[in-house]
Amino acid sequence: MERLATNIAVNLRRIRKMKNMSLDHAAIRTGVSKSMLAQIERGEANPTIGILEKIVDGLRVSFDDLIARQEAKGYAIERCKMTPVREAAGQYRVYSCLPYEDGRNFELYVVEIESGCCYCSELYDDRAYEYIEVTDGNLELSIENRVFYVKKGDFFCFDAGKEHSYRNRGEERLSMTIFITLHFRM
Repeated sequence: MERLATNIAVNLRRIRKMKNMSLDHAAIRTGVSKSMLAQIERGEANPTIGILEKIVDGLRVSFDDLIARQEAKGYAIERCKMTPVREAAGQYRVYSCLPYEDGRNFELYVVEIESGCCYCSELYDDRAYEYIEVTDGNLELSIENRVFYVKKGDFFCFDAGKEHSYRNRGEERLSMTIFITLHFRM
């Protein structure tokens, strides 16, 4: 019973906030007093079936929406099972960890470049920005006619609509995580 009261408390607060309702507004819509709603949200009251019915009717949600346990949603992306989306044998590998999809306005890549090798990136929309974290090695980044050096553990951000390439002049493999978005501007 305690878990049910916890589910109701969490869900009532989430639903009310999602609908941009104050406790006062929710009380008017449901016919349940503001103090009772507050007690339910804090897990201090066990509402009767009649009160729950008023809440679901007033907030226009299903009974399941109010009592169901909210499961954490997520998934693992296993690097060991990924295949490169771009590759030049013995030179570089590009892994697409999170490609553009409906509802996602960014891409996430991991790029590995072997010692002495270079990878020339495709040009992106002129609204795109690229954010790089160097996780191993040292990056020599060429953007049009300028060269930038980014060390392991450092970050770099730039307009991805410009011609650019990544070079590994070091002796160890260069590895970096690249986040690309079309919607945010610097």
